[in-house]
Amino acid sequence: MNGKRIVTVLLLAFVAASVGFLVLKETRSSAAEETVVATAPAGALAKAAVSAAEATPAARKLVAYYFHLNKRCNTCRAIELQAKEAVDAGFPETLMSGRLEWRAVNLDDAGNEHYYQDFQLTGSSLVLVDLVQGKPSRYKTLQKTWDLVADPPAFQAYIQAETKSWLEAP
Repeated sequence: MNGKRIVTVLLLAFVAASVGFLVLKETRSSAAEETVVATAPAGALAKAAVSAAEATPAARKLVAYYFHLNKRCNTCRAIELQAKEAVDAGFPETLMSGRLEWRAVNLDDAGNEHYYQDFQLTGSSLVLVDLVQGKPSRYKTLQKTWDLVADPPAFQAYIQAETKSWLEAP
């Protein structure tokens, strides 16, 4: 009986610590956007940066967006999970500093319809958006996510390499 109590207390402590970590992480994050390599048209991406522009804009920030729908297949869920893990594992300091942000956006939510046009989306997509002074300057849709999702190491390497190159870009 004493062993059960110890295990229960340890599990509750783990859950509390996990929830605390997630709350802390979310409070340090802000809003952002993602899509295909392109120079952003001046007006088209303005709507996409609404939440990012409302936050105190850093000089430059990269936002990794995962756009999804209400109805999601197992592959869509795997892409989101693996992409978030790749970003979290590859760039913990950059995330904590606010230079990089992760955002999951439901395209079916009211007010998010503009993302289809802003980032030329056709459905669930992982998009990197470079924000300069809180406004999108360029974006890239990471097209290979669908091809690599079944190979987690290759998937992670792809996401981290793309993210790194965008963070290091002038």
